[in-house]
Amino acid sequence: LSGVTSDPSLDGHVALRNASANIPFVGTQLRDVSLEGQVSSRDRATLEGGFMAGEGKGKLKLTSSFSDWGSPQLTLNVSGERLRLLNTPEVRLDANMDTSLVWDSRGWNIGGWVLVPDAKITPGTLEVERVTESEDVQIVKGEMPFGGQNKEEDTVRLNGNLKVSLGEKVRVETDLAKTRLAGVVDLTWKENLIPVANGAIQVIGTVSIFGPRLTLQDSQIRFPGIPVNNPVLDIRADRVIYGNTQIRTAGVSISGTAKRPVIDAYTMPDTNSDRAWALLITGNDVDYGQSVGALEVGTYIAPKLYLSYGISLLNDGNIFSARYDLKKGFGIKASSGQRESGVDVSYTIDR
Repeated sequence: LSGVTSDPSLDGHVALRNASANIPFVGTQLRDVSLEGQVSSRDRATLEGGFMAGEGKGKLKLTSSFSDWGSPQLTLNVSGERLRLLNTPEVRLDANMDTSLVWDSRGWNIGGWVLVPDAKITPGTLEVERVTESEDVQIVKGEMPFGGQNKEEDTVRLNGNLKVSLGEKVRVETDLAKTRLAGVVDLTWKENLIPVANGAIQVIGTVSIFGPRLTLQDSQIRFPGIPVNNPVLDIRADRVIYGNTQIRTAGVSISGTAKRPVIDAYTMPDTNSDRAWALLITGNDVDYGQSVGALEVGTYIAPKLYLSYGISLLNDGNIFSARYDLKKGFGIKASSGQRESGVDVSYTIDR
């Protein structure tokens, strides 16, 4: 340390070796952390090193400038492959990345890219340990003890761009859904902690909504230049309707935004809303115009054999049915009720 107190100069060597760090709330464990470099008399310091996170190895580079001691500038570059960034019971995430974070008198600036080749998300209830106040804490009314509200200039200012890509092994698995996510989203910060997002995430797999297992069809979560916390939803999931000569599939569509979703039932070919909901939930039809007016409850007792019990909505009779799916397009259904019995054979042509 040399010079005068109003303009000091530093010159020397800095080394950090064999350090480690644990971040409990995200499950990240950093090992073999090292940084080493020179602090020059020109008021600049450059430190380089590396670290281990999971099975991945990363690189660190820290550059700082003290030419103005009242307003120093720091630049942190982080890069690496297969870095285990999240490791909790709910989320396991590995990432390849090359990012930079700069701090100066104007605030923070972020840049670079992150690729997530492998992740497993299993949402569940997270038990949070209760935190109590220290015994010397005093609760007061009126203004805060420091004398007022935070000034606008005290808020965090973040700018920059970050490209986030999801690879082929990003999965979401719960009791109700088994899906895979893929896509690219560009995040842009402009003096705000919530970034504006451009891009889309494709959703592939199966979900259980309102009971039956549905297959996702051309579903995606879109970010057309909007805040990342309120994406546009374009989700469609459907099931095959067996033994119906008119309706091939029934499904549910979720549109709107994440904060204001719109949920509707649909069929192929199109039909009215009540009929679509009945086919979606029960797999059975309610169509008074075609004299189909029985609400059935049943289950598959074999891969192609479906047994059901129906309560007529048009009269007082009840009915037992057994349906066997011969092969794609062909089906046979035998029914026995208080008023009549019969056998139906159907064939469906898809155009």
